[in-house]
Amino acid sequence: MMQLKEDRFIDIVGSVLLVLVGLLWAVWIQPHTIAARNIILVVGGFLGIYLIYQHRQELKYVALSNKGLWALVCIILLLAWVVFHYLFLSRNPELQWEELTSIWKRIAISLPFAIAAGFVLAQKVHQHEFSSHKRDWGIALMSVGLLIPTALYLTRYGITNYGQINEWPDALRLLYPPSSWHIPKTAYVFFCLPILALVIADLLRISKTPQLSRGKYVIRLLANVFITGLVLSVFYLENIKNGMVYSSLLIVMGTFFWMKQFFFESKKIQQRGSTTKGRYFSVIVFLVIGVFLFATLKNHIHKNESWRTLVADAKVALQTEKYDHWKYLGQKGYPQNELGKTVSITNYERVAWGKVAITFIDNYPLGYGLVLESYRHIAKEIYPESRLLQSHSAWLDLFLGLGIPGTSLILLSGLLTLLGLRSLKTDKTHFYTYPCWFIASLLLCMLTTEVAQKVYLDTLIFCIVLGAAYCMMWQLLTKHDSGVKSYHAVSV
Repeated sequence: MMQLKEDRFIDIVGSVLLVLVGLLWAVWIQPHTIAARNIILVVGGFLGIYLIYQHRQELKYVALSNKGLWALVCIILLLAWVVFHYLFLSRNPELQWEELTSIWKRIAISLPFAIAAGFVLAQKVHQHEFSSHKRDWGIALMSVGLLIPTALYLTRYGITNYGQINEWPDALRLLYPPSSWHIPKTAYVFFCLPILALVIADLLRISKTPQLSRGKYVIRLLANVFITGLVLSVFYLENIKNGMVYSSLLIVMGTFFWMKQFFFESKKIQQRGSTTKGRYFSVIVFLVIGVFLFATLKNHIHKNESWRTLVADAKVALQTEKYDHWKYLGQKGYPQNELGKTVSITNYERVAWGKVAITFIDNYPLGYGLVLESYRHIAKEIYPESRLLQSHSAWLDLFLGLGIPGTSLILLSGLLTLLGLRSLKTDKTHFYTYPCWFIASLLLCMLTTEVAQKVYLDTLIFCIVLGAAYCMMWQLLTKHDSGVKSYHAVSV
């Protein structure tokens, strides 16, 4: 029978590793934190190698059918493809080597860190769900770390707009280019949206959780409403269209799954021991969040006329041959739409750049080779006079940079991880919903967000690998539990 190693020291190291995950998330987008990030990655990498080594015997029992295992294989193949592309297909060796020794080196170093963190998270959740263990302090501190980017923005906003701004250091103020302390809007979408995804996951889990006291339900309700308000406030105050769109989409999706659960799975949930209390509390939360979203979205649309001209602007943008203003970043002005108004710059450029990027993929199926601004280099080859940078879709930019093979491996690893997490659904635990929604929100926001850059790709692969490792360890824990039960049955 398979034995899982249990040791107090290993348990403490695992908790420290989860704290490092939270710290890494907290500083990933903060300016002037490169040294801190690298230290966390290196320390996490060494601790990860130690923990993986400690579990080397158990890992032999991972089934070949485990989707998490194949997700990790996809990431390894991705690294191999990047090296192969540099050696045999490179169009810009100097820049590609620079990315190999920065982005891809960090990703490779982070792999043992992410794998071990996934293992640890699965073990600690399993201990909490199926035994009398209390919630681990490592998970609690990691959760705090995940909230820090959202909290820091709101703190800076308050200081900048309502405080004596000159009395505060640059690190605590909202500053814009050319300041080196500027944080782009895309960073807030990428690092705040997953927190809203965790809220949705928690609401779906609450309605299936038995034996929670009324007080705990109320605390969870208030916490979820409060965190939703924080995230939506970031997107509203910073006027981030992508953030508002994807927040709305996540809440609509969460409502759909909740309605499916409430109306079609209620008998099954009651049979598992859950009361109707959690489900009715979640009704209240979804209603409050829905009202808050509606009010925020209404004001957001009111102050952004570009939403009202989206269709008219898109019609012009799709005519890339007739209207070639998209090449020049405003240097030659912008055309008018059918309403007789100058097109919204964001609407026009995003649609036009996206259409052009799709044609570029057809011409460069194996990719240009760069994570950052392959779109610009390809555009320069085809349109020498162009001033383009990125397509404003991370997935399109990655297809142009890593090619169809490389980007497909990232998408496949993400899909396998989500399917693997979904397959962990049992009658007793629903924790899988947290990493599932978290990773799905990252994959989703990359559709129209220009995050095909250093920090964001590192983060995406780190999260996918962590989720994949979680799937692997959970299968081992389940297999171990089954073995223990069979042993006791035979002994009796």
